[in-house]
Amino acid sequence: MTTLIKNVMLIDGSGKREKFFADIVIKGDRIALIDSSRKQDSSSAEFDLVIDGSGLYASPGFIDTHAHSDIMVFDDPCLLPKSLQGITCEFAGQDGTAVAPLPEEHVESWRKYLSGIDGDSNNFNWHFRTLKNYREAVLRAQPAVNLCIMVPHGNLRLCAMGYDPAAPSPEKLSRMKELLREDLKNGGFGLTTGLDYIPSIYADTAELADLCSVLPEYDGVFSIHMRSEANEIIEAIEEVMEICRRSGCRGHISHFKVSGEWNFHKFDRMLQLLDEAKEEGLQISFDQYPYPFGSTTLTVVLPPWAVEGGADRMLSRLESSELRVRMKQDMQDGLPGWEGFCRNTGTGNLLISSVASPENADVLGKSLDEIAELRQSDPYTVAMDLIYSEKGSISIITKFGKEEHVKRLIRRPEMNLCTDGLFSAHPHPRTYGSFPRFFGRYVREEGLLSWEEAVYKVSGKAAELFRLSQRGFLKEGYFADIVLLNPETVNDCASLENPQQYPRGIEYVFVNGELTVDQGVHTGNRPGRVLTRQVM
Repeated sequence: MTTLIKNVMLIDGSGKREKFFADIVIKGDRIALIDSSRKQDSSSAEFDLVIDGSGLYASPGFIDTHAHSDIMVFDDPCLLPKSLQGITCEFAGQDGTAVAPLPEEHVESWRKYLSGIDGDSNNFNWHFRTLKNYREAVLRAQPAVNLCIMVPHGNLRLCAMGYDPAAPSPEKLSRMKELLREDLKNGGFGLTTGLDYIPSIYADTAELADLCSVLPEYDGVFSIHMRSEANEIIEAIEEVMEICRRSGCRGHISHFKVSGEWNFHKFDRMLQLLDEAKEEGLQISFDQYPYPFGSTTLTVVLPPWAVEGGADRMLSRLESSELRVRMKQDMQDGLPGWEGFCRNTGTGNLLISSVASPENADVLGKSLDEIAELRQSDPYTVAMDLIYSEKGSISIITKFGKEEHVKRLIRRPEMNLCTDGLFSAHPHPRTYGSFPRFFGRYVREEGLLSWEEAVYKVSGKAAELFRLSQRGFLKEGYFADIVLLNPETVNDCASLENPQQYPRGIEYVFVNGELTVDQGVHTGNRPGRVLTRQVM
């Protein structure tokens, strides 16, 4: 298959070269020619497909460095909410909480716990003992986008010590490092953790630094959902710095932000810490979705002891009126080392976004405070009731931030874009709109970045960070992951009230040289691959 894209304005993904007019020739899965003289003959029989790119910008395919398509890829291999945004590559296995590796004895309890984050499905076999098994299953699903699978810290802990909240013994830590090293040897991109989620939440700085000491051997990345994004955010950033300092690894902070109006005064210090890290020689970057509100599972409002041992034990504890009293107290007051979402975000800012049962459908889109008023209860009891009745499979949207912070982070050199997109009945609009919103709102309308700078933050920067070979840039010989967008119309259409809306202005998308989006409509083609880091 040979394709000609004629008369397009090309942005190469480097952030350095100014955009220029060109013709692009795609042969097979590669960019064969970039012709700035634009002398390619569109009537030539050489071309199987010709696209007139007049009025459009050509960009490298967008790379989502924090995705939650681990399960959805089996239900919707086209991954329409992502493909129609122009995303051609995603990083799964995020927050230390993923599908694999998964010990046989924990399959059912882990599946219940994971359902509030990544969803649930019967369209695949959950018995993935290794990440290799999982990658093979994804490849068989024939996704429309490329997927890169990170190693989830929580799953390593499950393999070595189950849900045990204790510090690992030297033998158990050695087992985790062995599993991590094995995957990195086979081309894994790095390690993720989520210090709000079990069992990663039980890890101390020493455990994380010891695990991360493996990463420099393979130039892997440590992606970290920090221990706090609110009251203790300064300490959390300092912990990331300490982990990178001790281990020598490159650190990447997931969905960087600060929650709670009472913490906004800490924002300048957060940025100062990034500057200090750079001055010290630490390599720390972050990704961000372009919204001042987030999304996660409702189970994060419970204190860590309440979810210890997995979903079944959590549900059993919720049956105890005595333990509920203790949970409510901890949710209100916090614990040493754990602040909790009820305190750091506020129960009025936690909105239910998905439920599994029809009897709770009336709470969708409502905050815990609103539901408490409707049910003549209090928000803490409401949260416990909903978690129990939904068996833990319930998601929330969290209103946490400030638009000014979103804009200031976008301009930071450490920043690249992500979606952190969770799939649910009433998802966060970022799942459908992060990348088009970034271009429409913050580049075209507000002019925070040049088009060249912005394209770098959605492509080349991520490719450099994760060492993606021959992707992230429009260069001859590179894989043909390409987006053609309309700079005058590109924007998101999804909103909090109506989130399942596809964007506008993403006209054409190529993945590995195949057309997956044609004039804003998915073609049904599924040419995605499971990518691995190039092992030197």
